[in-house]
Amino acid sequence: MDQLEDVAVRSDSMFRRALAKEDAARIRKLCELAASAGSLDAYMKDGMFIGWTRGDLRTGEIKEELEPLMKAIFAFQNSPGAEGLDEAITAAWGPFDRHRIRTLVHCL
Repeated sequence: MDQLEDVAVRSDSMFRRALAKEDAARIRKLCELAASAGSLDAYMKDGMFIGWTRGDLRTGEIKEELEPLMKAIFAFQNSPGAEGLDEAITAAWGPFDRHRIRTLVHCL
């Protein structure tokens, strides 16, 4: 989250700054959903369509990369103090972000 907020403020790219602000809001939303969800399945269903792509019309195209990120956030929120969860989120973010950017570029 700190990395996203840093990009939102410091990036030279207006696109990257805007996307980082939106991503930070999405991650906060996932954290809220993970904390209140009754189960992983309910969380996955609710968190999949929170605006990852415009109108979530292409979110299905990034689902494979998004699911590990969502699961890592769920584990982080529901296993306080567990080792390695920050690293799991960071590790899942990279592939998700790269694939999503490629998907978004094809929308232009």
